[in-house]
Amino acid sequence: MEKDIVIKKYVEFLNEQLKLTNKSFENTKKEMIEAEGRMVTRYDSTKTEVAWLANSLLVKKKNLEDAIERKNIDNSLKVKVGSKVKVRQLNQNNNQNVFELLIGKSTKELDNNIIQLDTSSDNVKELFGKIKEDIVEINLHNANMVVKIEEVSNFINENVINLDSIVLLEDEDGYEDYYYICDSEGGMELELDDGTEVIVVSNKAPIASQMLGKKINDEVILKLDTRESRFIVKDIM
Repeated sequence: MEKDIVIKKYVEFLNEQLKLTNKSFENTKKEMIEAEGRMVTRYDSTKTEVAWLANSLLVKKKNLEDAIERKNIDNSLKVKVGSKVKVRQLNQNNNQNVFELLIGKSTKELDNNIIQLDTSSDNVKELFGKIKEDIVEINLHNANMVVKIEEVSNFINENVINLDSIVLLEDEDGYEDYYYICDSEGGMELELDDGTEVIVVSNKAPIASQMLGKKINDEVILKLDTRESRFIVKDIM
């Protein structure tokens, strides 16, 4: 399977979804303007309901635009598994603490000041795919803080599941599925020209956060409520 083909198909899907969302948003705005509000009749909530729909479409529109824009950014500039990230805490007192974060575990000897973050942690979910100058909210030393990313560099260069990886997983019954890990819009299936289906998941999806950092033949365990599913990593592309 060629990764470039999958990424091209993904971007085409995003653009098509954006086109449809833009059309729905414009139609909904028109309905909202024309709908009778409470000033006309106290019992008609149509205008309010249409406004809610317009707002949700606007959010979806912005998310799709952001996803398309971020696909044009070089992955070497993004935070991913193996990245060392320098962040500066932002606050009103100008007491700006600086932290160095390592995404994933390393067997190398590290400076005591470097904080290693597990790939399935909430912090990594927020940082993953971000670039220099981005501002994110994370939790360090049991404190919520807003930080600005000042530097992103590659520190660990191992062949692990990472941003833009295509992963072949085999479940306990021997069924195989391809997954494509992105840093934005997921929750869809792409059908390639040869009929192969690829499931797109964002890094925030439970199965993706459990896959990140894994190698071929590693086990991936997904726990949802009381149910536990086990997979084996068969291939990474």
